[in-house]
Amino acid sequence: MKIAILGGAGAMGSLFGSLLAPAGEDVTLIDVARDAVEAIRANGLTILDKSGSERTVRVKAVCSPAELGP
Repeated sequence: MKIAILGGAGAMGSLFGSLLAPAGEDVTLIDVARDAVEAIRANGLTILDKSGSERTVRVKAVCSPAELGP
């Protein structure tokens, strides 16, 4: 299943994307903030949980739904 999260590079979209992508879902974050999209493309999402552990999750990111295709 393809999952697109509109407004996705914010706190909640990034959280949901970082949980869905490692579970095998085809996740794409959509955000108009080009610098955020480029940083996610280059570095992934770095998630720091309340226990202090840190992990990086690779998630696709685009600035426009048109970039997703069908």
